[in-house]
Amino acid sequence: MRKGIKELLVDELHDILSSEEQIVKALPELVTAAESSHLKNAFQSHLKETKGHIQRLKKIFKLARIKVQEKTCKAMKGLILECKEVLKEFKKSPVRDAALISKAQRIEHYEISAYGTIRTFAKELRLSTIADLLQETLNEEGNADKKLTKIAEGGLLTAGINHKANLLDGKQMGLKKLVSHPKKASPSRKKVSPSHKKAKATLKKARVTPIKRTPMKKTKPAPRKAKWLAAR
Repeated sequence: MRKGIKELLVDELHDILSSEEQIVKALPELVTAAESSHLKNAFQSHLKETKGHIQRLKKIFKLARIKVQEKTCKAMKGLILECKEVLKEFKKSPVRDAALISKAQRIEHYEISAYGTIRTFAKELRLSTIADLLQETLNEEGNADKKLTKIAEGGLLTAGINHKANLLDGKQMGLKKLVSHPKKASPSRKKVSPSHKKAKATLKKARVTPIKRTPMKKTKPAPRKAKWLAAR
């Protein structure tokens, strides 16, 4: 059987429905794993939105008279698995939150791409009502992605998760350096009195300054008198 745009639409709808159902199951664990209250709220808010997305998709299936069939989105399964790996690799900290945002945004970008494609198929098939419903979800996914970016980068009054993670990493690196290379205690030096310093400087100068020697004048020896002259 040759497939056309309509068959592609149906296939993509089943794929995104499976994705949303997997996300609903995974988000509660991410809410618990997040340390930042802002990130927790973002995950909780998106969980509520995702349940709404599923209801919207079911409405689209009815409007298009498509029978819902079982299908597992392998791509979403892999993306959620990466999120769970973060929970194993990192303890609860700003660094874990930064990693969770990274993985969550990959999921958002996958959904944005999928909904954008399905909406385009619906427009091509002149299914304007379905296209509008898909656009609503697409807008919500875009806003969720922007919210995660804001939490990561921070704002005027709050520091971002990435900044906090970087500060924590810097502190840990500094602590490691102190433990691995402890500073050696410098030997204590006795205080020297000013008079002693002056005497030392004078002595040093005396040693260095060369002594000028004046050359001795050569004197001519007196002429000796003849013996016979001396006998007189």
